[in-house]
Amino acid sequence: MPALAHAAACLDAGAALGRDHSGPVRAIIGPHAGYSYCGNVLGSAYRHLPAGCKTVVIAGPSHHVYFRSGALSRATELETPLGRLRVDTDAVSRLHATGLFQWFASDDDEAEHCVEMHLPFLQRAAERAGVDAAALRVVPVVLGDLGSDGCARVADALAPLLRDEATVLAVSTDFCHWGRRFRYTRRSEAKGGSISGGIEALDREGMAVRPRRWAGGGGS
Repeated sequence: MPALAHAAACLDAGAALGRDHSGPVRAIIGPHAGYSYCGNVLGSAYRHLPAGCKTVVIAGPSHHVYFRSGALSRATELETPLGRLRVDTDAVSRLHATGLFQWFASDDDEAEHCVEMHLPFLQRAAERAGVDAAALRVVPVVLGDLGSDGCARVADALAPLLRDEATVLAVSTDFCHWGRRFRYTRRSEAKGGSISGGIEALDREGMAVRPRRWAGGGGS
């Protein structure tokens, strides 16, 4: 199956690129671009999925609909070319009961890609880690324009789920959209002014800035 072979190849390539991690893994951060662009990076992230994992909360940004809250899917299963993953509907119901999350309209849910791009890698990584696929559950969460206060409230709502050591948080991120299509073409002088070097420099700048802004209560 092409999808399985591609996911397996990316995971294997990512395993060679990634570094070993000795401590317990509670969170994974990975992009959601086309696999030809980011597959190796996703592979290097999901290679760390722990064998004891039973639930994965996958959170990412809304691309097609604007809202100032979180959004939850009514789906009970998520299907990929590699098979189906069951949704932890009890956890989804508990999140909805907080009042911080709306239900995703079915068409918007189908159009959104931030969660689904991670799913084949989760399935392949679970297989490699010896995780029982039948017992594995996912909690898909799509986030809108929350602001710093909204981020804090959503984090508080997710915290009870993440206290379970068998639960892993997977963050699906764009990080940087560069090009005329996105009306963002800033370049950096790093690495001779090359586009790839400039994007890398901006990514590293963003990683340095965000923790400072969160610590100070600013930004989103």
